[in-house]
Amino acid sequence: MVRYFYAWMPVVVVFGTAVILICPYLAVIVLAAVVLGLLGALAALVWTTAWHLYAFAHSALGHPAPPAARQRADTGPRVALTHGRLGAGASRRGAARHAA
Repeated sequence: MVRYFYAWMPVVVVFGTAVILICPYLAVIVLAAVVLGLLGALAALVWTTAWHLYAFAHSALGHPAPPAARQRADTGPRVALTHGRLGAGASRRGAARHAA
C-alpha cells in the first residue's frame, strides 16, 4: 500500500481543496456568530444597567417600590359562593326579608 501512495493523491487533493476552500467561510460564519453573541451580551448589560439606574433614581427620589404581584390584584371582600339557596342556618323570617 505504501508503494502506491500516489493512488490516494486525487482523494487528498479533492478533500484537501474542499477543506481549504470551506474553512474561510466557516470562519466568517463563526465570526458572525461570535459578534452576534457579543452584541446580545452588550445589549443585556446596557438594559440591566439602565434598569438598575432607573430603579436607583426612583428609590433616591422617594418613589415607592412597585407592589408585589399578590398586592396588585384588585380583590374585594371575601364572598361565600353558594348555588343560589340560603344556607341551612338561615331563618325563614330572614329568608322572607331577603326575598322581598
